[in-house]
Amino acid sequence: MAEKLDGLIIESPWKGVEGEPHWYDVKSGVHPLRHYEDHYKGVIYNELVKLDPVLYYIISINPELYSKIPKRKSPRVFGDDPDYILRYYRDNYLGMSQGELRRADQSFYQILRKNGLLPKIPKESFGELSEDELVHLRDLIDIYLKRCN
Repeated sequence: MAEKLDGLIIESPWKGVEGEPHWYDVKSGVHPLRHYEDHYKGVIYNELVKLDPVLYYIISINPELYSKIPKRKSPRVFGDDPDYILRYYRDNYLGMSQGELRRADQSFYQILRKNGLLPKIPKESFGELSEDELVHLRDLIDIYLKRCN
């Protein structure tokens, strides 16, 4: 049965527990894009299916929503160079914990895991770092990488 929320047609085969509407129940009033922004911001479309199949389904049948979710532009090739892989982490995900990275970029997380580099990624988040703290942390990582070579 199709229902409308803010002009979007939402037709879902999933049923919530009676008396407890889920976020995707039109009666809850939670917009799918808002739910994505609150819980999965930055997660690409193809990885969303593993994390929230209902949201993935709703996005897939709504072209307006589909256009607002990031997609992978091209496959990334890292090769076997651990320094390059760690530099990529530093440049794109510095400060993220392993768990945050796994949610944000599952494929890159798997590349780190397969190359034995996960121990070099913090298990706990650094929290909110200032720009100066990030620059200092990047400098320390550069020094470490130079010493390893």
